[in-house]
Amino acid sequence: MSYLFKVGLILGMITCLGWARDNVKKPWSWEKPQAKVDPRGDLQWAPLPYTPPKKLGVVRYIDFADGDDDNDGMSPQTAWKHHPWDPAAGGKARQAGSVNTFVFKRGVIYRGRIVLKHGGSAEQPLRLISLPSWGTGEAVISAAEEDRSWRRVPNHSRLHNAQ
Repeated sequence: MSYLFKVGLILGMITCLGWARDNVKKPWSWEKPQAKVDPRGDLQWAPLPYTPPKKLGVVRYIDFADGDDDNDGMSPQTAWKHHPWDPAAGGKARQAGSVNTFVFKRGVIYRGRIVLKHGGSAEQPLRLISLPSWGTGEAVISAAEEDRSWRRVPNHSRLHNAQ
């Protein structure tokens, strides 16, 4: 092979790889632009709305406020209270099998621990999501316990070293 043929072949491969990279569908939201450039050159925040994946696999619903671990977890109306991997889970929630998508209700704080028992795969990833159609606000997962003993102190002079 001649030197020019080799150079041409390498340049052709680089061109094809660049074209393929630019024309591959970007399936994840973080691979897509989340800002726009205005006429002055400034960036404007323009996040894309959340769109749940089309294929969720086996789905179970979790509502820490009003769920019940003895429910089947198969719909928002029959949601579990606990995630199956939470040590506090009981009933049918504890016995959950091969679930890959767990939907948490928006506007509810999940107060518990989730200890991973197995991983997903590229074909069947594990998902902890919320859906815009179920609840309002954000779904929050927090291991912190709510402390209801806090009281607002009206007179700061009774505090140690208060000025």
